[in-house]
Amino acid sequence: MIGVLGGMGPMATADFLTKLIGATSAKRDSDHIPVIVQSLPQFPDRTKAILEGSPSPLPHMISMTNKRKIDANLALANACVARSLPNYL
Repeated sequence: MIGVLGGMGPMATADFLTKLIGATSAKRDSDHIPVIVQSLPQFPDRTKAILEGSPSPLPHMISMTNKRKIDANLALANACVARSLPNYL
């Protein structure tokens, strides 16, 4: 099962899910990887954190991650375009 921390750019979350589904060799709906998506666009602004040194969204991400630890087999993905920038967080 994959848990997705989304909403940090709702379109980034949608793009990630589209790519995940496209990369799955499922023959029918029930063959797909189980996914839990938590989309919270109210995270602190990532661009301001990167460019202006505003509060980092990391504490919120950690909090969300801890809340998702309900399943020991859960792998986490962060769908966020800014996440790939150098010196982020």
